[in-house]
Amino acid sequence: MVADIMTRKVIILGPQDNLVDAFNRISNHGIHHLLITDLDGKLKGVVSDRDILWALPHVSSWYTKRMNEIMTQHPLTVTPETPIVAAVAKLISRRINCLPVVSSDGSICGIVTSTDLLKAYHALLNH
Repeated sequence: MVADIMTRKVIILGPQDNLVDAFNRISNHGIHHLLITDLDGKLKGVVSDRDILWALPHVSSWYTKRMNEIMTQHPLTVTPETPIVAAVAKLISRRINCLPVVSSDGSICGIVTSTDLLKAYHALLNH
């Protein structure tokens, strides 16, 4: 299940946070994805390091650009109970590198990334 391999500690920003905030969080935490939530902690979008790298040279006034302007809205998600093979199928079919993990009430539980999947695969091979 996804719960067995997901990253539980996620970095969250709000839709009104700006590109500078996102760049700093990604740089300081050595991560590739940020989850964007509303005030109730419900998932609204995802921003990747690629989104940020694209925005920097292509967006005027990038230092004031808000997350809700560059995030992927309504991202594909999984639950902690989702089988790993189903998560892999979603990542491959959509050509994406992360899936936010949410509970049945919509609260964020974590994130599963292609790196998490590779780590799990590596651990499986070494057993």
